[in-house]
Amino acid sequence: MHIIFLFLTLILLGFVIIPVSAQKCNLPPIPEPGEVISGFKTIAIDDIPENNAKAVHFEHEKSGAQIIFIQSPDTNRTFTVSFKTPPTSSQGIQHILEHTLLASSKNYPGKDVFFDLVYNGYMSYMNAMTSPNYTQFIVSSTSEKQLNAAADFMLDLLFQPSFLEEPRYFYREAFRYDMSDPAAPLNPVGVVYNEMRAYDTNIMTKANNQTMQHLFPDTPDQYISGGDPDEILTLTYEEARDYYQAYYAPSKAKMFIYGDVDYQAFLARINETVFANAEKSCANPEPVYQQPFSAMKEITVDIPVDEGSAVENQSFLQLAYGLPKNLDRDDRTALQLLMDDVFNHESFPLKNALRAQTIGSDYAMAFNDQSLQPSLIFQAQFADPAKTAALYATVLSTLRETVAKGLDSDLIRRSSARTCWLPAKTESPMKGLELIMAMTSSWNMLDDPFYGAHDAAQYAAIATKSLDYFIGLIQNIFWTTRMHCC
Repeated sequence: MHIIFLFLTLILLGFVIIPVSAQKCNLPPIPEPGEVISGFKTIAIDDIPENNAKAVHFEHEKSGAQIIFIQSPDTNRTFTVSFKTPPTSSQGIQHILEHTLLASSKNYPGKDVFFDLVYNGYMSYMNAMTSPNYTQFIVSSTSEKQLNAAADFMLDLLFQPSFLEEPRYFYREAFRYDMSDPAAPLNPVGVVYNEMRAYDTNIMTKANNQTMQHLFPDTPDQYISGGDPDEILTLTYEEARDYYQAYYAPSKAKMFIYGDVDYQAFLARINETVFANAEKSCANPEPVYQQPFSAMKEITVDIPVDEGSAVENQSFLQLAYGLPKNLDRDDRTALQLLMDDVFNHESFPLKNALRAQTIGSDYAMAFNDQSLQPSLIFQAQFADPAKTAALYATVLSTLRETVAKGLDSDLIRRSSARTCWLPAKTESPMKGLELIMAMTSSWNMLDDPFYGAHDAAQYAAIATKSLDYFIGLIQNIFWTTRMHCC
């Protein structure tokens, strides 16, 4: 079985949830720019009408930690903390730390206190997740008192974790060797190790990992942040501890507090318990970005399967384009619209053109914005590996035909009509968390937390663009003289 990739890089210069929402007229006033509250200085304010909310961006003057308060009448309150955690290998340090930090802390010792709170508290949501370039920790509750307690608990786990003194927490989550009997071989086990072994059997996961590895071989995006099972076994406790000390300082925290919350009391509380005594730490170096290659790169990766498994037409073919990090914001939104909605639509000719070539059994186009540099992916699933050239030729010929004939204005309008239903998401019981997730991504990936708060407005603006704008964008991306193959 094979996974075959074609890469082009171009450079453009330049839990049961039963929350309650209640309208409340006496929300406390938000501060003025420059106002300091318990050591936190107001540095920016933003309206988020899609969510009936206002956002206030604070920076702690002493430590440099940052927090955004999103004021809303929503009583399903949420607190999150995230850190930029670019991978330095595929050893899974980020994923292992996500697990290990939640086990025990100085003021909350135990075997697995995070799950103790999950099962014994009355939280509406608790979780942690490792994204390719940042890690996020989340607690939500319909009780403000419970949320305050959970925030104290989370901050203690993150900044005073027991694993710094007790390596056994690391070995439990990462890996250790188990010998069921003296005659048996040593068997590696571990929570993250076992989890990633399960992921490692999925051909889709392997295809996506290999795409990133070969599309961005000089940047952190080449690595598997969740961890490659074989490489997890090379990780040492000392390496994990060193990474923690480099990336998890209080000064590097990006926090959110959302909902009908007494934010002044909340800031006073976390200032007293954590940040008043925290010092600014050295900034981590910015990751390098991928330089374009001089020619298209074609990679074939063999995937082992069980003996006797069918392998005919079981390959994954991916045509990938790497984009620059500083991609224009309008172009970024428009490309996401084109890739995720327009090119995938049955009325757009691309899927039918691919089917006519009998390349694979299914096809998908995607805009990936979770890597340091975004990428465009054209994928043929369960495909004939001999049709690699046909995938590339069909994508390019269809786009050339689109440039020549023009785009369907109704298709663009219907695709951008997501601006009509996005506000409906505000009725979701987890609307605060959905907003925070979007803002966390843009904060860590684009250094702009408010970009992720205005998805509907961005699509509304793109919907007003002329068809010539979209045609010009396709030309610039796929045939610009500044494009370099890789």
